[in-house]
Amino acid sequence: MRRPHRLSLPTCVIHRWKVVLRLPATVGCAVLLALCGCGQVDASRLAEAPSSAHVQPGRGASPTPAPTAPAKVTPPSPAPPTPTQAPPPAPPPSPTISLAFGSGSVTVAVAGIANGGHEVHVHRDCSGNPNLHITTLGDLFVNADGSGSRTFSLAPSLRGRGFDLLVYPPGASQGPPTLCTGI
Repeated sequence: MRRPHRLSLPTCVIHRWKVVLRLPATVGCAVLLALCGCGQVDASRLAEAPSSAHVQPGRGASPTPAPTAPAKVTPPSPAPPTPTQAPPPAPPPSPTISLAFGSGSVTVAVAGIANGGHEVHVHRDCSGNPNLHITTLGDLFVNADGSGSRTFSLAPSLRGRGFDLLVYPPGASQGPPTLCTGI
């Protein structure tokens, strides 16, 4: 059985159609290159490069006259200065506690903690566990700047035995202390 004959175009027609189909793509690429500015000379390099008047003409070439006035090139405007930002605020001072012992007393000075009344206790450790509580010394008032000091009565028998002095957050009398140090 014979296959039905297919119609086909001559080879020269097929090649012409390929050329015709490639033509728009080629023109499109050329337009894109022209729009992108590929091949343009950087204006800042024009001043550095020797002008064509200084180039020695080849044999048989006629010399070209030098341009009378150089083309003016406007330099790009400088970028606006970046606005200066204020330095970040200084971090709050880290909480500190210092003790000064007297005869039967202790002066507690704190800094860098919240303002208000802070209870001061003596415990067996710094955990704030109410089962390890020994005594309450009283309230220490802290100013708005985060510092304060007060002298409390402290039995001499409580010193040097491994106990700790705790300063609680405002309104708290147990739990984790704000500050803790050995006495």
